Amino acid sequence: MDDFNKLPTPVSVCTNVSVFKRAPLNIPPAELAEAFLNARRSNIHTQPVVSTAKEAKKILTRLDSFHSSQLNRFLYGYMYPNETIPESVLNEIRNFCVNVDCEWVSKCQNVAANVLLNELQARSNNVIPRSNPDDPIALPQLRRTLPVLKHVPKITTNVTHFKYVVGMFSPDPEVNAQICSSKVKVQNNGSQTVQLEVTQTQTVIDGVTVDNRYLQTTLQKQELKRGESLEVTFSLKEAPRRGFSDFQQLVVLSVDNLIRIFVTICVVSPRQKIFGQGFPSCLPLRVDNSPLGVYSAPLVLQLLRHQLIRQQGLSSRAVGHLFSDQSVNYKPHNQEVLRDALRVKEIVEEQMNLLEVLDSFWASQPEVKKNPYARYRQPISSSHPAGYIPGTDLPTSGSTSGMVNYFPNFTTKVPDVLSRAPPAVIVSLILIWIAEMDIMLFDSSFANCEPIMYLETMPPHLKGIVMWVLDFCCDLLVNHSVNGVTSRGLAVTFTSLLMRSLNPNEKAQDEIATTSEAFSEPQKTAMASDGVSFDSYVSFRQNAVTAFMTWITVYYSRYSKNVS
Repeated sequence: MDDFNKLPTPVSVCTNVSVFKRAPLNIPPAELAEAFLNARRSNIHTQPVVSTAKEAKKILTRLDSFHSSQLNRFLYGYMYPNETIPESVLNEIRNFCVNVDCEWVSKCQNVAANVLLNELQARSNNVIPRSNPDDPIALPQLRRTLPVLKHVPKITTNVTHFKYVVGMFSPDPEVNAQICSSKVKVQNNGSQTVQLEVTQTQTVIDGVTVDNRYLQTTLQKQELKRGESLEVTFSLKEAPRRGFSDFQQLVVLSVDNLIRIFVTICVVSPRQKIFGQGFPSCLPLRVDNSPLGVYSAPLVLQLLRHQLIRQQGLSSRAVGHLFSDQSVNYKPHNQEVLRDALRVKEIVEEQMNLLEVLDSFWASQPEVKKNPYARYRQPISSSHPAGYIPGTDLPTSGSTSGMVNYFPNFTTKVPDVLSRAPPAVIVSLILIWIAEMDIMLFDSSFANCEPIMYLETMPPHLKGIVMWVLDFCCDLLVNHSVNGVTSRGLAVTFTSLLMRSLNPNEKAQDEIATTSEAFSEPQKTAMASDGVSFDSYVSFRQNAVTAFMTWITVYYSRYSKNVS
């Protein structure tokens, strides 16, 4: 039996560790030759389209701002004045909110609410708004549903989305209410009294909709006079069942049954498997101090990255041998590395308890001694460990004040086998983790988008994965003179790791497979079953590599500027 059957196929291919058997493709020789010819034309298919710093800066300005598509989910929720919002719309809003940073999505909702209030004000003043190419797609539909009001309410809110990490609830309901206590402040800045009430709720546990018996609130039906504010508290009156993975609650606060405020409470258990997770079970953390800006990334990826930096992995030549452009020359070496990585992975899955990892971190935080319930919040991470600067894997003598508050810090407990693992093994674990993650990054819509627009309109939680990968690539590229990595090798590698089949049956087929077949993956995809040629599928993957090359080029310009 092949030693590498347990590896995801993209990892086996990129690192060149497996021996593949010939797969029956049933592809005409001319079409196969054309596909390989296209693949060799690197100057056509894989060269970045961004060539100047000015162009990169312009693109980064676009990527940093709220995109109109991110407002659509909230705008669809506003289209039902004096009506019940359909469950499908609530599902979209809830899924969007629980997977991203709470502060970011609260700001996004405030932007959408301002769009609604401006439209109501324009309608009240008999003003016909001008259409703008950058308008959200949902805006024309929203305009057709809005009533004409004599007095338009003006409401502001603070943070409306909350996340908690709870390994075990207390048998005491009062303690649970303190663990997950969420406060939303609503301010009436209008000229008239408004009425505030909870009109709808949606509760989902591990993907299954259940009745709303878990949440309690201090709000009944209440009037809010001009200039008044009200703090609404939401807390758990009943703990979710034992062994849950994630608990998601959506609450709709209605102002005069017209303006909707969407509140989400998400509780994730740290008692999760280490590999193969999706959102929100992968515990995405906000990542600060990156030269690329703030983004969100899964907890385990941050653990592995910090461990790699502490092991001086950014400047490791063995790390560079794992990527697609170099791996063909280092097959025996990579086979030894991947065997060791599979051994370490098995031990980590058996020994690492994320609840203990988080407890060891929170035990070092002074705020937890003052407020024990603070340990149930999601921690904030940093792109690099305390004492290191971005792009380096040697500690500096500079101040580390405040960095110990970032996860993971020097007190965070990880298995010994991971803390002693060589850099190439840690990078192998990163490659495996990304390849096994339950996400769909490149879907069929990618064929109709240019790279920057696709990244710009990507859901924020998926964009966070891309940003983490780009930040990691920039860390390696700034040390390329030592580790030998190239931007194209990184782009090909991570594109392969992040590509997923569009066929839902493929996962089940892969789980029972005992042999690896070269070029077998395109044959199984929904694209192939729909009559799309192998050449078209290769072109799709080439375009994805081009996109990654473009993203790396754009963000490396910012990275190199900020670290210099």
